[in-house]
Amino acid sequence: MASQTGKILFPLQNNTMLKFKPLFLFLFFISLSHGLYCQVIECTADNVYSEFSDTGDILKTTFEGNVTITYRDIVITCEKAVIDHTKNLITIESQLKFSQKGFSLSANQLLYDIDKETGKFIDSRFSYKPFFGSSKVVEKDKDKIFADTCILTTCDRENPHYHLLCGRIQLTEEKISIKNLKLYFGNIPVFYIPAFSYNLITKKPIFMVSAGYKTEIGNGISIIFNNTSKSKKIDMEERIDIGTEGLGAGLVLQDSTLPDTTSAIKKFQAYGFKKYGNYKAAYGFTGEFQQEFDYGQNVILDWRWMKNEEFFRKHLYDQYLEKSKNPNYFSYSKILGQGLVNVRVDEWAQENFLSPSRIPEIEFSMPYINIGNLFGSFNIVPTRFVDNKGDEYSRIVADIGIEKPFSKFSTKITPFIRIRNVFYTGQIEEINNFIFTPGINFQWLAMSDKKDGNVIYFSPSFAVFTNFPTKKVVPFSQDYYDSNPDSTFASLNLSWDFWHRQTKTGNITMMNLYDTGKNLFSDSVILWNFSSGKKWFFQGQERFNFSKGGIREQLNTITFKRNTLQVGFGNRYLSGYFDGVTAFFNKRKGDWEFGGAIDYDMQSDKFTSQRYYIQKNFHCLTIGIVYSKTSTTSIGLFIVPSAFAGSRF
Repeated sequence: MASQTGKILFPLQNNTMLKFKPLFLFLFFISLSHGLYCQVIECTADNVYSEFSDTGDILKTTFEGNVTITYRDIVITCEKAVIDHTKNLITIESQLKFSQKGFSLSANQLLYDIDKETGKFIDSRFSYKPFFGSSKVVEKDKDKIFADTCILTTCDRENPHYHLLCGRIQLTEEKISIKNLKLYFGNIPVFYIPAFSYNLITKKPIFMVSAGYKTEIGNGISIIFNNTSKSKKIDMEERIDIGTEGLGAGLVLQDSTLPDTTSAIKKFQAYGFKKYGNYKAAYGFTGEFQQEFDYGQNVILDWRWMKNEEFFRKHLYDQYLEKSKNPNYFSYSKILGQGLVNVRVDEWAQENFLSPSRIPEIEFSMPYINIGNLFGSFNIVPTRFVDNKGDEYSRIVADIGIEKPFSKFSTKITPFIRIRNVFYTGQIEEINNFIFTPGINFQWLAMSDKKDGNVIYFSPSFAVFTNFPTKKVVPFSQDYYDSNPDSTFASLNLSWDFWHRQTKTGNITMMNLYDTGKNLFSDSVILWNFSSGKKWFFQGQERFNFSKGGIREQLNTITFKRNTLQVGFGNRYLSGYFDGVTAFFNKRKGDWEFGGAIDYDMQSDKFTSQRYYIQKNFHCLTIGIVYSKTSTTSIGLFIVPSAFAGSRF
């Protein structure tokens, strides 16, 4: 054994170099060189000792006093460490601290393999925000952490308010996987799960426990766990409801890897409920899927099936409001050269039985065809119909369009011709409807650039076209292919985009269609949104008809946000269903947060939807009360780890 106190350079085994420099602390470098590959381990200590072989090669180096070992993004501190140069192992048999990126650990022993980048820690405590844990044995791989018989929590106290007792955990940057999980509040066991995985990117609450009253379930308790799949792509929400009226269970699957900027959707939701007594179980599901694939393929799916409409309305109320008036829909499309093939299925999802109206519809189209100086399009759409009586029909649509655009300055003029043939056959007399449609479209673009940095883009368009059908009336009205009235139409679309110093601050879009023959407007639409600084936000949509009844639909909201307060107010109108106001507020003050949202129908003079909540952070846990009332009433107390409680701010 020799003590190194000067500047010495020795050749080592495995193309490794050992270098010392006389500093305030001895500085030690190990360079692992394999061709062009080189890694450096930097060590500092008060004292450094080396053990040599008979041939003068260094076998071991011992560091003592204020030892710091740095390797890539790993930092280890301790009082004594030994490096075995023949095996490239670091051994520490005293208290140590280990850190790498957001992961930190303290232990009593460590054996670390430099080549394999693996380590074994004994009697460890670790943290990986928001988690704290302890384990007898922790093993580290290149990008994974393993721990056996581990206690895990987000509470930083010596005796945590709650903890998870885990048989084994696996921790990566993206997720944590647990086997044999037991949930404890204090020392009281609450729940057991054989296996569980959690997404560390989305950071939804690991669990949520609520107790209270709900009309369908009665007095009861609900437990929700947020899980993730082995592939780390699918988040899973698992729900169990135990009440005085019955038992319920639900599952939600959603792709967590999709960014907010994409149009892709992957979501599945299912729920079942069994009322006590001689009642059959009720259940249902909804699914949404939309994604582009290689080779120009695209799939869209929006489908549901419910045991009955009452179950849909009571147990999946949010989905009921969103989907109950819409059909099930499936579409597959593929680009073939300049053409497009599309297969569609519509099913009018009456919740108590399957009642298809169109299975399937197949479309082949060529949206862009160059014909000399002209632009053309072509599509053919064969469709099979089944009505509620079970009668079958077929329809074949052939559609050809030709246009010739002319551009001059900021104006674009496009004359066009469309030829459509619609053929019906089946359990009716055959019908052939030929429609010839000439027209012209005008488009403009104007810009107003002001000295204060405000820029306004104005882009209006105006079109006139006439339908000449051979059949003015057909006994079908499934979609726009069947609507070919004998008339002349005019459309006017207006759009304003508002910018301030390269930031978009608002938009107004108006769409109108007028039937000159019948002197009737179709429904017109206005969409608008504005922001004023970072505090005020305005958005709305209006649908109205100048010829029939005026306003059909309105949804307008003004929102004010400032620090720990946000307030919103607006009106909502749906002809024949709802005419009223909507409002919400959220306020945070210290550890408290509270708020609510209401919809009030002035026609029926009642609240159609109410939701109020108040919650408080108690160190590592957030406890709150939620009251909601729609067609049903529920009130409950919930408990969730504060690290995952979320906020409306």
